[in-house]
Amino acid sequence: MSIGSGIQTIDDVSWRTAQSTTALSYMPYARAEEYANIYTTQTELYNAEQQAARDAILSLAPFMNMEEKGPDLTEAQASDMKQKIEVLQGQLTLVESFMNTLDREYKKFLTAHPD
Repeated sequence: MSIGSGIQTIDDVSWRTAQSTTALSYMPYARAEEYANIYTTQTELYNAEQQAARDAILSLAPFMNMEEKGPDLTEAQASDMKQKIEVLQGQLTLVESFMNTLDREYKKFLTAHPD
């Protein structure tokens, strides 16, 4: 069995710079709001990915560094592992939701600003 993971980061340095230098004050409110919505969703996605990675580590730790067969678990340990995996499943559902929302926001922005 092989287990791997990774977190994709999205650069927001331009957004943070615009906020800290008051550059947003020179932008129409509606445009600034569009950017704010996109960058807020990106941050929420990143935070959810961080939590999902943590949950994955806790859920899948018993499977790390194993030979061919699975871990030898008591009934209580198996139940605890099942609960952790269910939490991970919920967390991944949340990550997927943020990804879908961000995809819609990107498409909406690009449709409104084709050039």
